[in-house]
Amino acid sequence: MAEERKLIVERVQTGVRMEKRILKVLKGFAEYHDMTLGDLLEGIVLHAFDGKCPFGAESLKRIKELKKFYALDLDSRASHRLIESRASILRERTSTKNERAPHEILRTPAALGRWLGSLARVVPVCVFNFRRAFPGQSGIACLDSPGARRG
Repeated sequence: MAEERKLIVERVQTGVRMEKRILKVLKGFAEYHDMTLGDLLEGIVLHAFDGKCPFGAESLKRIKELKKFYALDLDSRASHRLIESRASILRERTSTKNERAPHEILRTPAALGRWLGSLARVVPVCVFNFRRAFPGQSGIACLDSPGARRG
């Protein structure tokens, strides 16, 4: 079989929220086929965009087994009707896995100037959370961005 031409693309990290059991089935299926979850999702989406079913009979059989194993009783009729449980939302908000990455930039709201008067300066800051890197310690370090105007 002739080797297919490879396509160079730019991939981005995403923080998509998904129903827990669906994700387990997808991860299990990707693992079974020795591919990444991202590759699997890209393939599913590209097939769907072309109006094609991304799975053959053997794959559908494997998915059925994985759905049974992970107690996934949802099907296409549940699409666009799923709502998140309150416990799930609270668990996500308090999860240490959801801490911001050290390089993530937050922008302070300009409205702070009203309360702080001339002392306020709105600049992008980098937020570092030490809890993950140094257990037992907590705090944040705020740094001016490079090239920020000094008052």
